[in-house]
Amino acid sequence: MSENVGVVAELDTSDMLMKSLSEGLVYSFLGCTIVIFAVSYFGARMIVKPIKEMVAITKRMANLEAGISCSVYTNDEFEQLSNNINQLYEKLFFTIEQLREQLESAAKNEKFKIDFLYAASHELKTPLTACNAMLENMILKIGKYKDYSKYLPECKMMIEELNLMVQNIL
Repeated sequence: MSENVGVVAELDTSDMLMKSLSEGLVYSFLGCTIVIFAVSYFGARMIVKPIKEMVAITKRMANLEAGISCSVYTNDEFEQLSNNINQLYEKLFFTIEQLREQLESAAKNEKFKIDFLYAASHELKTPLTACNAMLENMILKIGKYKDYSKYLPECKMMIEELNLMVQNIL
């Protein structure tokens, strides 16, 4: 005779359900974590890339390289910042060029002033020296200058000419 042996196991559906949910929750958590890290990584790269580009360009701008511009096209605040940097850089170059022109003009004016003063001092020294010599000779009664009544009007005329020259200069 043969006997049939059987195992009867009671299946607890609530335990199986909990085990299934636990495994699903773990896999869901891992999946969400991977997705969050991937989105964070690529999102951060998208944010940092325009910043790195602007940093590289502004370093070159700090060295006053000509003909460069910050080209960030992101349709957001980074693009606005890039455009503002470009406008600021253009104004800086324009201002530097104006200052160079003003400096050159000031240097030319200074040279003109020095040349003028040399010429004016020469023009003023000659009659002053002549008038001074005539007055000394009159005081010392040397030679023809003994007759000072004749040469005093000449000295006065030289002094008036000097006065006119000084007025024209001023």
